[in-house]
This record gives sequence, structure tokens and C-alpha cells, in this order.
Amino acid sequence: MAVEPYEEYELLAEDTARLSDRRHNTNSLYLTANPVLLGASAILLQQSGLKDTLSLSLVLRVAVAGAFICVSWLRLIAGYRREARRRFSLLQEIENRADFEWPVKIYAKTSANGRGFSGLEASIPTMFLITYVLFVTVSVAFKFTDLATLTK
Repeated sequence: MAVEPYEEYELLAEDTARLSDRRHNTNSLYLTANPVLLGASAILLQQSGLKDTLSLSLVLRVAVAGAFICVSWLRLIAGYRREARRRFSLLQEIENRADFEWPVKIYAKTSANGRGFSGLEASIPTMFLITYVLFVTVSVAFKFTDLATLTK
């Protein structure tokens, strides 16, 4: 039993929309988790003053966990980007078939190879990753630097 081009097109378009929703929900989750981890790191830093090695260890562990979360987020964005491009290409192929007559060929007019939103989207976890690296660097520097000598 062959699937009609219209049915195939509609199913693929709906599944592509669901992929977009999953991508949005994933970004929302990571966009919520990172400020929580940065806030926790800042509170640990403020409360402990890095007076002992245990407090520095806790701050570093939270920051490293945040960095790993950012790397995971970047990998998911790349995966979603690949899958979306693949689906757009399939939709374009269906629209370009001789037996496909659809009132408006939406995907035939769009480019699946452009940078699009994914580049901007990937810059957000990159910024968080840089923030974690800076946070760790500053925390270690404050722990092992005598601040009294800096003010003289």
C-alpha cells in the first residue's frame, strides 16, 4: 500500500513541528538550569568566602557540572539542527515531485542549508560555558591570592 504524497507530506510536516516543539522545550529546560547552577555557585561563593578547600571544591563542582550541561546542550542543538535540515530536505523533495500539487510550496522556497536560528541558539550555551570558565578562574584566583597585597 503506497502512501499518497499528500499524506506523507502532512505527516512529515506535523512531525517536523513536533521536533521544533521538543527543541524549544529542551532549550527552555537548559535555559532554566544554567541560571540556577550559576546562582548556586554564587551563593556558595558568597556564604563560604572560599575560606576552606571544601567550599572551593563545592563551588568548582557546581561550575563543572554547569559546563558539562552546556556541552550537552550544544550537542543537542547540533542534533536538532541536523534532523531539522534532513526533514526540510525531505519536504522540499516531496514538494518538487511532479505528482505533488499543493496550493503553496512552503519548503521549496526556504533554504535548509542556511545558518538560520541554530547559530544564534548555540551562542547561548556558549555564553554560559564562558561564564562557568570565568567563574572557576576567578574563584581559584581569589582563593590563592592574598587580597591585602593587592590593595597596597
